Amino acid sequence: MNYSDFISTVTKRAEKTAGKEGHVYVNQIIKNNDTKLDGLVIMEKGHTMAPTIYLNDYYPKYKDGMSIDNIMDEILSSYYMSRDSFELNLDHFKSYDKMRHRIVYKLVNYKKNKELLKTVPHKNYLDLAVVYYAVLSDNGGRIATALIHDSHLKAWNIDFDVLDKQAKYNTPRLLRATIKPIEKVLSDIARKNKNCTLAMDEYEDCKDIFPDDLYDFENDISKSMYVLTNASGMNGAACLLYEKPLSCFGERIQGDFFVLPSSVHEVILVPKYDGLKREDLLDMVVEINKTGVSSDEVLSDNVYEYDFKDRVLKI
Repeated sequence: MNYSDFISTVTKRAEKTAGKEGHVYVNQIIKNNDTKLDGLVIMEKGHTMAPTIYLNDYYPKYKDGMSIDNIMDEILSSYYMSRDSFELNLDHFKSYDKMRHRIVYKLVNYKKNKELLKTVPHKNYLDLAVVYYAVLSDNGGRIATALIHDSHLKAWNIDFDVLDKQAKYNTPRLLRATIKPIEKVLSDIARKNKNCTLAMDEYEDCKDIFPDDLYDFENDISKSMYVLTNASGMNGAACLLYEKPLSCFGERIQGDFFVLPSSVHEVILVPKYDGLKREDLLDMVVEINKTGVSSDEVLSDNVYEYDFKDRVLKI
């Protein structure tokens, strides 16, 4: 069974769940870096909205031997888990007043998202673009989000400046920045704690950006790497736009540093030292983007530099 036949089979099987008065369809949806995914929508009678179940990752499972019955069990399990809370959250999404405190921003690659950027409010930043989304829920560590399109601004009767101002206020407060040594991050991944929650408190000074047990840097800070992300670990590269993290890090090391855009979820801060060449770091970023990061999570192939004296990030 080829991929087209697989999509048709899954769609046909899902019609039983939708019922006679419901309907099932597959949309091609543009995600980050203009990645196109096939999203299954099961719309039951009495429901006005439904979660999208992306089918692209299920086909390899079928090719590896998983039966259609088992694949449908996984798809429907995901659908039922999301359905009720999704409808409630998106109902709130219709109202700007209900959603305004949940609007945040993230960074994406500008050139790789030309199709997406045609339909969403955005602004340029270096070789990137700032786009906006709403945090719909944070249940059991699973954060549901919805990208904000131009059509939403029209429905909400607001302009871009209102959206941008609200996101600038919300994002550092909902998604608090953290900076940790890369060794600590790798250790945390090894014993993966899947619970991630939104940080609702506002940090007041540099110390709140660094976990207490890591506030005193190692003796050999000059050759260490540090990971900047947010409290949820999702879309954490947006911390580059926050007012304090980069300047706070510069104060701690008392100098300039490189910023490696390792993915849309985090960036790596590397203090400058003799013998460290930007070209070597650039080669490393390009290689990681090719082999270590999924195509829809790549942020940039560039290396940025933070000028501590002028407090500015540049390419």
